[in-house]
Amino acid sequence: MKHGGLVALSVLGIMLGIALPERAEAQTATSTAAPATATVTTAPVSTSTRTASRPKRKRRYKPSMASTPEEYRNPRGRIILEPLIGLAYEEGEGTTFLFGLQIGYAVLTGVVPGFRGVFITTPEGAGGEVAGSLTLTPPLSWSITPYVQGEAGRRFDPDLEAWFYGVNGGAYIGDPASRVALRVGYRWQRFITEDEVLEDTGPVLAVSFFVN
Repeated sequence: MKHGGLVALSVLGIMLGIALPERAEAQTATSTAAPATATVTTAPVSTSTRTASRPKRKRRYKPSMASTPEEYRNPRGRIILEPLIGLAYEEGEGTTFLFGLQIGYAVLTGVVPGFRGVFITTPEGAGGEVAGSLTLTPPLSWSITPYVQGEAGRRFDPDLEAWFYGVNGGAYIGDPASRVALRVGYRWQRFITEDEVLEDTGPVLAVSFFVN
């Protein structure tokens, strides 16, 4: 914020008083030839000069900016990207491969709504998963920052077609001012199909990239 300086203007007044000399002349004449005597009285010249002093200009100082505080985890306006790559093999079932991306935007510091899209291939065919999420982190600048994340979405592939919701929690590991961090935690998910309800748990391991 810029502060305009206050400029004080003053008028310099000069008063000059001059007392003009008064000249009194007295002459005395006598009938004799005595010389005339003239007396001249001269009033002293008085000169007074008064100068209005210029008021001192007040100096205003722009407040100095404090040193920049250490950045919190997930500050407002930050974009968070997490590539998703997975590979699973089950004996007799074959290999399942998935890849995708989770993206989030911090609408407030520590409040990150996001979206996840995943492409899945299985021995029976291809499918995918879409979900919305909300990640919360406290306003801390620690290198290990706890988080909690809720999610809900739809899974559709030949092996499983269901609505799901879940939660996971853990910690971000890394300098909050850095552009990359490791997210580790544990997850719980519930899948709801037409015929049954399934639950799944497991570890979370993701590399988070931070933009802007």
